[in-house]
Parts: sequence; C-alpha cells; structure tokens
Amino acid sequence: MPKALLPSPPFAVAFPGQGVDPVDLARILTLFGESPLVGMLAEHLGHRDWRSLDMTDTRVAQPAVYVASILQATESIESAQAAACFGHSMGELGAMAFAGVYSAADGVELAIWRAERAHEADRHRPGAMAVVMRLESNQIEMVRRRALFEAGGAIEVAVLNGPGQVVLSGDAVTIDHALDIVEGMNGTARKLPIGGAYHSPLLYGCIETFAGRISRLALREPRVPVISSTTTQPVRTPEEVVAALSQALVLPVRWPETLAAVRALGISRAVDAGPGSTLANLSRFTPELELWPLSPQRARSGA
Repeated sequence: MPKALLPSPPFAVAFPGQGVDPVDLARILTLFGESPLVGMLAEHLGHRDWRSLDMTDTRVAQPAVYVASILQATESIESAQAAACFGHSMGELGAMAFAGVYSAADGVELAIWRAERAHEADRHRPGAMAVVMRLESNQIEMVRRRALFEAGGAIEVAVLNGPGQVVLSGDAVTIDHALDIVEGMNGTARKLPIGGAYHSPLLYGCIETFAGRISRLALREPRVPVISSTTTQPVRTPEEVVAALSQALVLPVRWPETLAAVRALGISRAVDAGPGSTLANLSRFTPELELWPLSPQRARSGA
C-alpha cells in the first residue's frame, strides 16, 4: 500500500466516531485482511463479510471502525510524525492506541466492550440520537426544554459539531418528540442510525464498569498529547485516560473547542484517519484546523 500524501509537520491525527463511510470501511478491512486486528474483529463478528456490516448495531460498527481507522493510520503515518492525537466520540479509542497509551489489540477489546455495554443499556431503556441543523443555539435549547416538558424522559445536547449542527441524545420517545418540534420550527433534523443514547445520562450506569475495564490494561503515558473531545484538555496520565474514556460515555463532545485546543499547541493541520472523510468534511464548518483525509475519494478508489 503506497504511503498517503501527508501535510507538512507539525500535524495531528484525528480518529472518527461511528458515522463513517461503510464502503470505505469495507475497503480498508479487505485491504488489511491478514492483520491480526482484522482477525480479532472477524472472530468477534463471526464472519468476514465486510460489505454487509450492520452499521446500526454499535456492537458491529464501533469495533469495525476502530480496527479500520487504527490500521489505516499506522500504515500511513509513522508514530513519530504525529504531533498530537484526538478523536470524535469513540474515535478517542483509536487516538489513545495510536499515541501508545495501550496496544492496538487492547483497543479492539475496549471497543467491543464499550459497544456491548451500551447495547445492553439500550435494551433496558431505549435511547436515540438525532442531528439538528438550521437552528440557533437558543432555539435548540428551547427544543430540548419543550421536549422534556411535553414528553418527559431525558434529552441532552450530546455533540456540538459546529455552528448550526448539534446532536441530541436521550430517551427514544423524547427524541422522537423533539424531531416534531424541530420540524415545526422550520429546522432540519434526522434520527441517526445509532443504537443507543451516547453522551447522555442514559449511559451513566456504564461509567464505573468501563473505568474498571480500562484500569486493568497496561496503560502508559501518551507519546504525544491526546486531546479529549469532551474535556478539551490534554490527557497526560493513565488516571486521566481512565477518567476521560469512561466519562465520555455521558459527557458531550465539544468539537470546535477540541480543534481549538489542538490549534493552541501550535498545530494548524490534522489528518483524518478515516474510514471515509467525515472529519475532513466537517472541518469546512470548523476552520480551526485544516483536515486531510487519508482515505481516497470514491472516484479514485474505484469504490
């Protein structure tokens, strides 16, 4: 595999969350089919049919995205080239592995564990996530408060992706009601194909057990700064790693502030590890950093 064209240093490496291009995901997993990490994923899923992955099932999507992103990053970028790492939501698992906090194989186990516990929590209390656009921040807060008043349950701003785009997360019935409210306000909203209410109080019961699972790993201090997308601060010690990854289950992703924190390190460019170019596309609305996609465009990849 030829090395990707990279920006001039210093640059950071960014790892996406669950919302990636499934076609490129299949391409990467096929390309690295002999990797032990792909073997771990295949054993977990019970097959190697990468083109038919159920991306609505977090137990499938999250470990698959982790494996594809960490393989593409390590194949294309020497670890010494990266000046920092960060990840969007569950992408922080890949950022930590690339920075040497734990092994890539340990990261697979964490991705599997994280997704399975959240899936179990969702069975007991169904949740949902929805992206909302074309509303101002005060309007979105009114949507949230009205949905709470009229439908009950829980609903929170789970992800702030940039001006005019947020993700709401909470009880499924409350999210459905919020979608109706947004439509009545001439905003745009759609439910995300994600099973669970990540970055909301519905996953609070998973924090302690996830923290314990992370603590049992052989954790090391990161080789380069890793910026948390929920605290927007560098994660420096094993104790901070445990806190950042476990509490991220319920804390909101603050993406523009995360990019600004990376920029404050004197870094103006980052590489989107993929699959696809979700983070690179998102950077059009968050100009703090210029993001370069590692994955080829569809026209060039033949996908």
